[in-house]
Amino acid sequence: MASRQVSPRAEHFELPQYVPGLDYLRGLAVLLVVLYHGLYWSDNGVSHYKIVGTFLGATVFGWLGVNLFFVLSGFLITGILLDTKTKPDYFKRFYERRSRRILPAYFLTILLLLAGGLFTVHDILPAVFFLSNLTSLTHFPKHYGPFWSLAVEEQFYLVWPVTVLLLKGRTALAWFSVGICFAEPILRLLSFLKTPYMGDVSTVTWLTADNLAIGALLAIFCRSTICTTRSIKWLAALLFSLGVILLITLIPLGILHRDSALGAALQSVPWNLIFAACLLTSLQVGDQLKKLRILSFLPFLGYISYGLYLIHVLTFDLYDKVAASNGLPGFHGRLDLLLLRLLVVFVIAVGAATLSRATIEDWFLAKKKTRQTSTPVPRDSDGVSDLEFQRP
Repeated sequence: MASRQVSPRAEHFELPQYVPGLDYLRGLAVLLVVLYHGLYWSDNGVSHYKIVGTFLGATVFGWLGVNLFFVLSGFLITGILLDTKTKPDYFKRFYERRSRRILPAYFLTILLLLAGGLFTVHDILPAVFFLSNLTSLTHFPKHYGPFWSLAVEEQFYLVWPVTVLLLKGRTALAWFSVGICFAEPILRLLSFLKTPYMGDVSTVTWLTADNLAIGALLAIFCRSTICTTRSIKWLAALLFSLGVILLITLIPLGILHRDSALGAALQSVPWNLIFAACLLTSLQVGDQLKKLRILSFLPFLGYISYGLYLIHVLTFDLYDKVAASNGLPGFHGRLDLLLLRLLVVFVIAVGAATLSRATIEDWFLAKKKTRQTSTPVPRDSDGVSDLEFQRP
């Protein structure tokens, strides 16, 4: 009996409308950032104890949560743009969707910063116009921490839809993205050496665009004919291996520190490769991560990640302000008080982010959804069905 031949197309990977694994990655990203700000960033006199110092020092890698967000954003936004590229309302659909998703909670945060006395009128200008990542190049006052990465995102939104539309084919867009990935380390090196200085190597958009570009490359790959279940596994393994090899090889040379030329140029590159591998893996695992009960909280954090990212630094600042005004003991030099502060702030911030998502954010998304036609909801649709923010 002749063996049955399987068509090469049979294993072609079709990107699903909802990818559960992305919620885990989004939740992990925001958790890393909160731990970074709550422990490493806040440490003052605690880490001189050796064991404690090792524990707190490990949370320094929490800054990588922002890089993971950028890789996810490059993947998701590029996918949306590619899937809507031929539609007549291409720009309107994109910018209306982004505005409804980003602006309400963002401007509410600005109002809360003003009400809490943590923001002045002079701080509003760079925040309102999403220029908070340019403090190294301008005379803008010091910005609210999370706003710099949102400025990068908004500047990316301003340029990338036009880029996708002008580059006619996916191949051209792919090569353009590859060019960004190779050019950015060189630009960061030149800026570090001040030949010429182009801004902070970790915050300005034109020096961090490779984070977004590698995500864009994954979006293009997932819509190509070579994207199969097997090729995804091989590409994920290759990217992860390259990232780990780069880290192991370059750590002795100072890649972990941006005060060296090598670190300034290449610090984020291995992590981008590792995060790209994680993203590809998340496309295939489906609901299998539900078996790991210890990670069951991550999808919920992913669901409220935007609000939690916006509010958590403000909550830390308000906690310290209230504690100081009421004569409560500070956490300086006390690990137990530092952990108590983290716990209290985390609970409050999660509650506030949940309330924001259930009311303000979902209200604006649902309002847009009611204006949609009765046609089937595609992968690039607006509102809560959008791949970037969807939750079943």
